[in-house]
Amino acid sequence: MVPPLADHGTQARNVRVAGMYISAQSQNSQACWTWLTYLSNEATAVAMDSFPARRSVAQSQTFTARTSPETIELYEAYLPVLDNPMTFQSQDLFSDHHFDPYWLYQAIDNAIQGRDLEAELQTAQDLTHLYLQCVRNNGEYDVCAKTVDPSYQGIGPLAGW
Repeated sequence: MVPPLADHGTQARNVRVAGMYISAQSQNSQACWTWLTYLSNEATAVAMDSFPARRSVAQSQTFTARTSPETIELYEAYLPVLDNPMTFQSQDLFSDHHFDPYWLYQAIDNAIQGRDLEAELQTAQDLTHLYLQCVRNNGEYDVCAKTVDPSYQGIGPLAGW
């Protein structure tokens, strides 16, 4: 049985999207395109724990025959969420390879030590926002962190763990 997704505020982080691409430097881009086109239309090319990108493939007899009824039910439950463009408007910072939780953890620690939680979280949000702006503009993680907070003592973004 599939949980009622809408009751729990389903967000983009509830779905993991993976894909393949053709490098701009590929010497065989047409062959790559032919191969990817084939794969995207082939129900048996989809991993057992995944759903095809194409709905026509996901709803095909070949795919449904090799997939459990519970998995098909889950897929159908997610369709309305995936149809809603607002689903992917939210941002899960812990999935962002630029995100450094240093200031969030510092805010929590400071609040535990008796400081005002709301003020600490606002400071953390402000510093994190400035830091993310810097690294997304091709800044180096450590330089950006020290620029926005000279007292920074973190270890860097989560992607490095």
